Amino acid sequence: MQSPCINQNLELMPKDDGRIFIFNKSTKKTYSLGRNEYKVLSILDGNKTMEEIHKKCNNYSLYDIEKLINEFSKIGLLKTEDTNQSPTDIIEKKVVDIKDYQKKRFSIMDKKIFKIFSLKKGILHPDNSLDKDKMIFRILYFSIIYLSLPIFLIGLLVSIGTSSLSNSLTAPSWYIFIPAFLISIFFHEFAHIIVAKNNGAHIAEVGIRLILIVPCIYSSIVGISYIESKIKRILISAAGILLNLQVAGIGFILTAFTEGNANNFFLWLSMFNLMLVMFNLIFLLKFDGYYILTELLNDKKLKENSLSFISYIVFGKLFRKATVTNMRIKLSLKKKIIYVLYGTLNIAFVGCIFVTFITNIIRFISSKI
Repeated sequence: MQSPCINQNLELMPKDDGRIFIFNKSTKKTYSLGRNEYKVLSILDGNKTMEEIHKKCNNYSLYDIEKLINEFSKIGLLKTEDTNQSPTDIIEKKVVDIKDYQKKRFSIMDKKIFKIFSLKKGILHPDNSLDKDKMIFRILYFSIIYLSLPIFLIGLLVSIGTSSLSNSLTAPSWYIFIPAFLISIFFHEFAHIIVAKNNGAHIAEVGIRLILIVPCIYSSIVGISYIESKIKRILISAAGILLNLQVAGIGFILTAFTEGNANNFFLWLSMFNLMLVMFNLIFLLKFDGYYILTELLNDKKLKENSLSFISYIVFGKLFRKATVTNMRIKLSLKKKIIYVLYGTLNIAFVGCIFVTFITNIIRFISSKI
């Protein structure tokens, strides 16, 4: 048997309480290990035998170490035996049960198809270089949390007072549209990073993702669920919205003192930031508004639970599932009402998007015939 070796494609983020967050740059998944578990993982250099590993980690039995290493291998923390194979291929080879194999195979196919429409490329892993104790970090945090709404309101009043909003809005050229759009997205993710790091979360990765053909900046934030304060968790989710409001307010103020292309740029910068605010407040999809709502309702899986409950109501008599039945019995009347309302709105919203998409395609094809 080949000696186990740690995967070099991991990003380590130590916590003050001794836990270690481990981010896999390939799978984009994050795991939390205790101090003793990480000690075992850290000495797996591919050269040590199980007996040598046991000597260095004698607080575990040899059996426990073997079991732990097996778990590390399953979740991709170790190098695979064949470097030409992906972890998915190796997992598939180890599957014995035909039904489980088929489920995994179709799940993998679905993920590959989905990745065509949602591509991610990590660029930075800035967690260790971000120091929340620096003065600039504190100033930025204070500005995002406490100054965003006042600046936005001031900017809005200035814009209304000078009539710049109604008189200056014209269709943007590409050299205005693209920078204004990218800057708006950058500030949104930047706010999440600043507020998350300041409140004890970690920034595993920052990169570029492609949703259909639209380029976006994304940040992978880990450890939010370990933050005890609900207010802090809500602030992390709301940070992007707050800074977008602040940038929109600054843009409105600058339109009062500029003309021509500069005026058009700042006005569209404000518009794009407001669009992002409205977009992220859509709580029926998993954007910032959804995560704020899950915190307020104390339900991390609001969407999944709502759809499961709706499916039970509709199909319960035909397809009874023990888990859904147990969930139905344990739910309070308040939870049932929330699940019915959210689930119904979610299905209706997604249905409207689908119908609109199909209708537009039909209209486009009809116009070309």
